[in-house]
Amino acid sequence: MHYYDKIKIAVVETSDILRGGILAVLNNALNCTTEYLEVPSSQDFGKLADFGADIVIVNPAIIGNYNLKHVKSKLGEKSHYVALLNTPVDSETLNSYSGVINLYDTPGDIHAMIDRLMGYEDNSESDGLSEREKDIIKGVVRGLSNKCIADELHLSVHTIITHRRNISKKLQIHSASELTIYAIYKKIVNISDIRQNA
Repeated sequence: MHYYDKIKIAVVETSDILRGGILAVLNNALNCTTEYLEVPSSQDFGKLADFGADIVIVNPAIIGNYNLKHVKSKLGEKSHYVALLNTPVDSETLNSYSGVINLYDTPGDIHAMIDRLMGYEDNSESDGLSEREKDIIKGVVRGLSNKCIADELHLSVHTIITHRRNISKKLQIHSASELTIYAIYKKIVNISDIRQNA
């Protein structure tokens, strides 16, 4: 749940379909006054300096020969930069961004990330986990395989594996038993549910 009244978001993406899609998702996910700037090419970066975006969603491939530090030096460090992924990008590149949106994220995932970037995330229970990541944790705790979780959530196995990697990175937890303890402690699952599945 966010508490900000207004937010400015710029979307830097050459594909009209991807750009329009992310704008449609944002319109449905956010319940506040939102001003958008569409940037269809790197030649239009100059518009960003005047816009003063809170969040810049950018496809890393568009930056091309520029690195993100160079873009930030030109446009300002105040904005949060989010990578919009539609192709594989190396993890070193992604470390420069404040967040990541991939094609399999739900509106709730995107909303939660924006809340985190705007400083309104309640980390007391979730440690920054999206609703989709919590669903995956529930599946792991129930002892489901990646394929079963994928089938249940109507996602690909590859997407489940990617989410599990992200969960491990966020929580620094690398085994199902540790994840189960974490899920109980953070009230993502009830211990009675685990007993029923045992």
